[in-house]
Amino acid sequence: MDTASRTHLMVKVAKKYFELGMTQQEIAASLRISRSTVSRLLSRARNEGVVQINIEVPSGIYPELEKSLEQQFNLLEAIVISTQDYNSSMGIVVELGQAAAVYLERTIQNNDVIGFAWGTTMKAMVDAVQPLGIRGIKVFQMNGGLTPQMTDIHGTSLTHNLAVRLGGEAYMLQAPGVVESPQVQQIFMADPQVAQVFDLVEESTMAFMGIGTIAEDTLWGQAGLLSDEVTSELRSLGAVGDIMSRYFDKNGTLVNSSLCQRVVGIPIEKLQKIGRRIGVAGGRGKFEAIQGALSGGYVNVLITDQYTAEKLTGTKNQR
Repeated sequence: MDTASRTHLMVKVAKKYFELGMTQQEIAASLRISRSTVSRLLSRARNEGVVQINIEVPSGIYPELEKSLEQQFNLLEAIVISTQDYNSSMGIVVELGQAAAVYLERTIQNNDVIGFAWGTTMKAMVDAVQPLGIRGIKVFQMNGGLTPQMTDIHGTSLTHNLAVRLGGEAYMLQAPGVVESPQVQQIFMADPQVAQVFDLVEESTMAFMGIGTIAEDTLWGQAGLLSDEVTSELRSLGAVGDIMSRYFDKNGTLVNSSLCQRVVGIPIEKLQKIGRRIGVAGGRGKFEAIQGALSGGYVNVLITDQYTAEKLTGTKNQR
């Protein structure tokens, strides 16, 4: 077959496949050629530009930003949402929580073991999760709770509620989030019941967590744990944010503050063994904390808003 005839056949195959919607097997049968020939001709049509595929991206979807985040911070996946409430801390929490719920529903599989941290964004996620009947699901609490007045965002409540919605089993951490001294912290960390929950890290397939700051309006601040003395110490150490009360600087390096020494929760080095570590955060005031968490490798899936994503990638300097 000469060049012109091969090109003619290539175009005919491409037309049948892309315009008429015929399968490769149907094309092979209609033209009396092998399926491998059809596949080879389709590949050639794309390589030579005879077939050009254009994807029209709808407004509010940011594939290039997601790709840039994934490449720049070596992420498994980035999800960038379009927010209408960038300046509203509670508004964006709801939007991010909904996006995290969709991500969980899309990726969850039978027998997954899910680590879960408490917080306002995590509560919004649990509220948005649709009831599912997935087999063999375990959900375990990764850090101790706060005050009795904050039961709706407490790790125990959220862990239980998420497990119920997924049709799985809940493993609660019956311990406070912060104790009086490093000595008391060591006692809690060595407790057999606490250790049993922490052992689930070895089986864990994914973990969900927020990314916090050291601002006074955070949950830690509302619980009275970020006193002026504690905040001053954290700032002097260069802390910009935290994951489960483990504070780090802008480069992602952990800071050894007196508060961190009193925290009851999964150690960061254990957290980093989990295959998918999903950080859910965005909005005004979160940039440095998110950047530090990414730089430290504490999360490898990020769910954030378009303005934060633009700032992280240096694409634009909006808002």
